[in-house]
Amino acid sequence: MRLGWLLLGTIFFCFSFSSENSHAIAKSLSLDTEHEKLNSLFLNEKTNAKYLRAQTLGLGNKSVPVLVKVMKEGAYPDDNRWVATFLLAQLMGIKSAPFLVKFLGHPNWMMRLASLRSLLFLKQNQYEKNYTKLLKDPSLLVRKQAIENIEKLKIKNAGRAVLGLMKENQILSQRDPIILEQAIRTLASLKYQPAQDDLVLAMEDKSYQEYYPSLNYALESLTGRKSPPGSWEKKRVYWRQSTSIHSSLK
Repeated sequence: MRLGWLLLGTIFFCFSFSSENSHAIAKSLSLDTEHEKLNSLFLNEKTNAKYLRAQTLGLGNKSVPVLVKVMKEGAYPDDNRWVATFLLAQLMGIKSAPFLVKFLGHPNWMMRLASLRSLLFLKQNQYEKNYTKLLKDPSLLVRKQAIENIEKLKIKNAGRAVLGLMKENQILSQRDPIILEQAIRTLASLKYQPAQDDLVLAMEDKSYQEYYPSLNYALESLTGRKSPPGSWEKKRVYWRQSTSIHSSLK
C-alpha cells in the first residue's frame, strides 16, 4: 500500500515538474517570438513611429533587450534608433541614464542628440562635463541641445563654458546667430555673474545690434537693475558707466 502511494506521488511530482518546465519553455519561446517581431519592426525603415512605440510599450520592460540592440547596432534605420532611445528612457527611467550617457560620444549625431534629449527628459543634471564637451560638437543641433540641457537643468558650473562659447561666436566670420542668442540667454538663466563685463563689452560692439535686446535682458537679469528707457545708445552708455569693464576670459 505504501509502495502504491509512493509510486503515485512520484508520478504526480514528475507530471508537475514536466508541466512547469513545459510552461517555462513555452513562455520563453513566446518571448523570443515577440522579440523577433519587434526587432523586425525596428529593422524596417517604413515602420510608422507611432505603431513602433505602441508595440514596444505593449511589451513593456520585456522590450528592453531589443531597444538596447537597436541603439548599439548600425544596421537599423536612424529614425528607428532615435525612437528606441526615447523608449528606453521612458521604460527604464533614471536607471537608463548611465547607458544613455555613453551615447553622447556616439559617431552618429542623431544618437548624440537623442541621448541628450532623453537625459533632459530624465532631468539628469549630474553630467556637466558631458554636456559642456558637446558645446563644441560639429553638429549645430547637438550644440543647441547641449546648451538647452545646461539651461533647463540649471547647471551653474557650466556657466564659464557657455561664456566661452559666446566669446567664440563674437568673431563675425564664425558667428552662429542661433547659438550666440541661446548662449546669451542661458548666461542670464544661470545667473552667471562673471559674464557681466563680457556682456557689456558685447553691447559696445555695433556689429551686435541684433543681439542688443538679449544682451540687455541678460544684464538686467544678472545685475537686478533696469536700463533706462530710450535708445540703445542710451542703454549702452548706462551699462558702460555702471560696470567696471574687464573681460573675464582675456
